[in-house]
Amino acid sequence: MPRSPRFLRPHTVQIIHKVGEDDNLEMIEEVITLNYVKFDNNENLSQSSSGKQQNTSSTFVIDCRDLHAKKNSMKCKYLSNNKYDNQDGYFSIFVGDIVKYNCKEYVVNGINEVNPVGRRIEFIEVSCNG
Repeated sequence: MPRSPRFLRPHTVQIIHKVGEDDNLEMIEEVITLNYVKFDNNENLSQSSSGKQQNTSSTFVIDCRDLHAKKNSMKCKYLSNNKYDNQDGYFSIFVGDIVKYNCKEYVVNGINEVNPVGRRIEFIEVSCNG
């Protein structure tokens, strides 16, 4: 299957994955920059007996056939999080990771790997809230 057109995926996001702590108890993070993704931000207003509540849910879609990802200034490939082993040249997305888009931070609460034809992952749908 051909890749989706880039004009439909004009956004760039950063994913911050917390790896652990160093000897000084400071967080060690991996920063992955993803180009050519589609980011969709939805804001819903719901009314209940306790008042109005504003819910923000966001989704971004990655086309794996046209994946432009960099981790520590090095190109990398996506690896499913159940196979991920913190190697150079590979990245994964986990629930609880932080997504930066348009100067706002979101928290990943779901990952859906879509492979409509065969076993190879073609799209990754990541849902966030923030």
